[in-house]
Amino acid sequence: MKSNTSKGNMETTEIPTFINVTKVMTYDCQQIRADLEAQGMENPTFEDVLGMIEEFAKDDFSCGHGHEASLRDLIFINADTEEEL
Repeated sequence: MKSNTSKGNMETTEIPTFINVTKVMTYDCQQIRADLEAQGMENPTFEDVLGMIEEFAKDDFSCGHGHEASLRDLIFINADTEEEL
């Protein structure tokens, strides 16, 4: 991250209203499907795979202190088509 400071003097810049910080996690759908099959699920559906990804995302995006991420705050995107799910 680059700072606009020079020897302690702050340059005059307009402060934005919001700054978005994004963390991206990529999940291997075929591997998750294979894992579900290995656990005894026959023919896992897209919904089954997405359900597992939602569980992984709750953990991956939590704060680490027992607070789960809210799924409503997460955006799921198909990496092949870049469409929101």
